[in-house]
Amino acid sequence: MKKKSVGYMAYGILITIVFLYCCFPDSCIKNFLESTASKNNPNIVVSSDSATLVFPLAVKIDNLVINVKDTPGATVRIDRIKARLALGKLLQGRISLSLKAGAYGGDVLADILCANYFSTSGPVKSQIRLVNVDIGECSYLKTILNRHITGRLNGSVEYSGKIGEVINGIGNADLVLRDGNMELVENLFGLDKLDFDTVKIDTTLGGRTLKIDKTDISGKQLSGSFNGNIFLNNNILRSRIAIKGRVHTPVSDKDLSVVLSGTLANPKHRISQEQ
Repeated sequence: MKKKSVGYMAYGILITIVFLYCCFPDSCIKNFLESTASKNNPNIVVSSDSATLVFPLAVKIDNLVINVKDTPGATVRIDRIKARLALGKLLQGRISLSLKAGAYGGDVLADILCANYFSTSGPVKSQIRLVNVDIGECSYLKTILNRHITGRLNGSVEYSGKIGEVINGIGNADLVLRDGNMELVENLFGLDKLDFDTVKIDTTLGGRTLKIDKTDISGKQLSGSFNGNIFLNNNILRSRIAIKGRVHTPVSDKDLSVVLSGTLANPKHRISQEQ
């Protein structure tokens, strides 16, 4: 009986796929995807140049643009994205997507599993890999962080929770940012911009807190290591900072202790020379 049920389900899915490919023009698919994305997260507006069904169980989207309604200038642009449904999970009543996207000169690869049966709403489990993404070109990051950061980003991210409520979820990230610079809101070591060769970041998300397990920075201006917490707020710029670390400045050949506090919008620092 169980085998028959699986067979009927597979047959129904096959008929649905054939029906979609034969009867739905690309414009309908495009409008459906844009409206569904905005419905799942009312604070965003999604648009694209085109959306095309690709056999089997995949859709290809060109020039996808995501705008945040209450944050002018916060825009994410994705040159191309291909999303493919996992047939095995679908037969079990679960929606699982494999995504491959090209954005900001690099690639983003993701596997996303929706927790609710036959629904994309609700919690998800995701694994994301970033390959050579030029974050300096992303206006969304510049807007929400209130400063410009450049560099090529590589690494992996795991997240479980609701897409529209990221700060309430759990996860971790292992990231490396290379050959970039960071605009400083407040002058630090006589610098208004920090150039770096490499920044390595290990973080954990949980309980509305982003724990900085370890951050190592290396460059000609300074090198050092930091750890601490960022207590997240719904308004990301109001998130509180509690981070400390040690740095070495090659120019002055000094070892310094640094304490960072305040908020992301208005960070404060205290520096003391180590004995």
